[in-house]
Amino acid sequence: MVEVPLLEEVVELTKVKGIELEKPVEAAKKLLILEIVAMDSKLSIDDAIELGKEVTRKVSGSIRYKHCDSFSDKE
Repeated sequence: MVEVPLLEEVVELTKVKGIELEKPVEAAKKLLILEIVAMDSKLSIDDAIELGKEVTRKVSGSIRYKHCDSFSDKE
């Protein structure tokens, strides 16, 4: 197993927002898997970039909506 550190900003933000550190760790694992799959796929680079943007939009929206109440309480 190879350990990949999270950015210090991500760790600090999870502390400030009161989010368990395990959540961004799991998200990073999933994004890394997607990146590896994309690198090994037969998609064109443009299609892979567009797919990555779409996944990022969906994940960002999902995180915002799921945690908006807990975020507003902490700010």
